[in-house]
Amino acid sequence: MKINIRQIRRNGLTIDKIITPQSIDLDPQDVGLKTDLHVKAFFEKIDQYILVKASVEATYGYTCGRCLEEMEATVTDQFEWDFELTPELEVIDVGEEIRQELIMDHTPWMLCNTDENGKCIRGKPLEAMTIKEIIERKIETKEEQA
Repeated sequence: MKINIRQIRRNGLTIDKIITPQSIDLDPQDVGLKTDLHVKAFFEKIDQYILVKASVEATYGYTCGRCLEEMEATVTDQFEWDFELTPELEVIDVGEEIRQELIMDHTPWMLCNTDENGKCIRGKPLEAMTIKEIIERKIETKEEQA
């Protein structure tokens, strides 16, 4: 998602776009993406810098770290970047910035359903299960999804 700096006027530039992960060279499976990315960004020139404030919303697939249930969650991430204005700078590649942030922020698991103590309430905690029970639960989950 490249922005020509000449598009950024005195009152700034607002963008609201849906972009595919592939358009920013991101494999959806690498970060568990289930949907395209909804990007809202505001670009502003201040002194010798361009400031960018962006929110990126997408749905991700996760595995519960306790009970191994597969789930999806919609997440909105907030990002801010600044780019120094130089004579050579003509285009800002915000897509590359988004790509790097999503890769660095990616977590492959979270808790699916928690109680007031932040513990998964769906099943026996993984640390209390035998390896055989963990494998059986994972197989059951895969069969339910099929």
